[in-house]
Amino acid sequence: MQLRKNYYIICSLLLSILLVPLSGSGIISLKWGIVPFFGGSALITVSLLWLSSFIFSKEMNSGNILRVFRYILTAGLITSFSGLLLLSGSYIRYVAMDRLSPHWILFWPLVLVACLIFIVGMYRKIIQGNVETFKRWERFIKREDREPRSFLKNLWEEVVLQKQLRRESHIRWLRHVLIFWGFVSLWLVDFAFAIMTKYLPIFGWPPLSKDSAVRVGFDFFLDFFGLMILTGTAVALLWGLRVRRTTQKIYTDTPTAAFLFIVAFTGYLVEGLRLAALPYEPYMGYSFLGNFVASFIRGTELSFSSIHSGLWLFHVVISCAFIAYFPVKRLVHSCATPVGKLMQSQKTMLDKKVKGVVSGLLNPEE
Repeated sequence: MQLRKNYYIICSLLLSILLVPLSGSGIISLKWGIVPFFGGSALITVSLLWLSSFIFSKEMNSGNILRVFRYILTAGLITSFSGLLLLSGSYIRYVAMDRLSPHWILFWPLVLVACLIFIVGMYRKIIQGNVETFKRWERFIKREDREPRSFLKNLWEEVVLQKQLRRESHIRWLRHVLIFWGFVSLWLVDFAFAIMTKYLPIFGWPPLSKDSAVRVGFDFFLDFFGLMILTGTAVALLWGLRVRRTTQKIYTDTPTAAFLFIVAFTGYLVEGLRLAALPYEPYMGYSFLGNFVASFIRGTELSFSSIHSGLWLFHVVISCAFIAYFPVKRLVHSCATPVGKLMQSQKTMLDKKVKGVVSGLLNPEE
């Protein structure tokens, strides 16, 4: 069964790779990349929602839930990967036709590589790296012993609000909340922004005007959530300097904070250069930070196009590098730690584990 599953995955990926020349030559349109990419992303979301029924409910058979989850998740990953490949081919063709700047030729390939490294890294850290732990817990994890209400309560208090961290240190809590929720919110808003402004018009959807309420709303929240990340990383860097000679140093990760600060900061520089190259219009005020940067350079003798292109490419490269870097350092704990806190809410399973360990120690022959 596993061999057949791997065979289907390999065949699907090979078919997608073979389709890249067709998208690059224009035989198949950009839509062939957009639909599988966003469709695959939707499938991944559905698989995670489906998995929540395993975690937060006692209904349905556990084996069936996990089996369906694996099928949907695998289909989503393959479909998204195929979409990225096809988009890469289309972007290469548009660059060759002078419909896009040459630096766009690197965008989707870089995103593709970064996402692959991210997925493999997260799998190794969270799944493969905890196989032995899962095996030790396996005989204690029974569906009927789960406490869905405790799961939900802990999810809200310790994952969303981070109450325990706030009790331990207000500055660490502020740093973590600003970076984590700023990053998640920015990604979601940027994803929706790309769909609404770049991809739906390809299917005949009316494009958003620059001064429409929806467009300026996107502009405001993109800057706002980016500011959360910038502020959170600045707090992390300053606090790291303050505690570098104390025992609190173990809670710092200066290289990662500096890395993310540079990603966010260059993003505002790119936005400022783009706005500075245009005559000021009222809608630009909603991009409050980008417009603030633009106000310092608008009307100068700078060559905006060359500087913008180079800085944009630099921003894209380091952003993709950060995605690939995520599973390597302590940032992965932002995903692993919430899982541990959720497990701590399951008192019945924890009690059975303790009893099982004690029983094993007292009766080693059993």
